[in-house]
Amino acid sequence: MSNQNPQNLSHGSSASQRILGNRRESRKERAANLGAILSAQAEWLAGRLLDRQTQDFEKNGGFAERLYKARINQRNDK
Repeated sequence: MSNQNPQNLSHGSSASQRILGNRRESRKERAANLGAILSAQAEWLAGRLLDRQTQDFEKNGGFAERLYKARINQRNDK
């Protein structure tokens, strides 16, 4: 079984050309692509966080409302 990892293939072989698409990315280009991917992932995660916080706010109210409910419950329990 041959190892098809592009890093283990010689740069001149036809297999590496098929895998890499006859193109080698520079380190700067790979770093830029990684930065773009990480930025998109962070944006997606932030969007999910905001959606969840919106749902929690609509369901449970804001901080001041929860404090008020806790104070009222504390007073009623005495």
